[in-house]
Amino acid sequence: AHLIDIGMGGMAFRYVDESSSWSTEQEEQGTISGQNFYLDNIPLTTVAESELYNGIYTIRRHGVKFCTLTPEQRNTIEKIIMAHVAELKKNANSSE
Repeated sequence: AHLIDIGMGGMAFRYVDESSSWSTEQEEQGTISGQNFYLDNIPLTTVAESELYNGIYTIRRHGVKFCTLTPEQRNTIEKIIMAHVAELKKNANSSE
């Protein structure tokens, strides 16, 4: 998955669809991973979703809301936010 945005309340990400399905009606325990992050057993609810088919594969975008988090889960999300911000700054500096 590619992380688009993340905050303490939730995150948005996109991925190439490989026939995985997401529940949009109830809270679930999710595992979401990407190049710079890994979240396992995070209680979340899908709040937005969209897809784009380019003739070869489908790219899906999901927005999820984090539900009740443990202190350890909050700490993990804070670390991912800091890494994401650092990556955004690095990319902005390299494009100047």
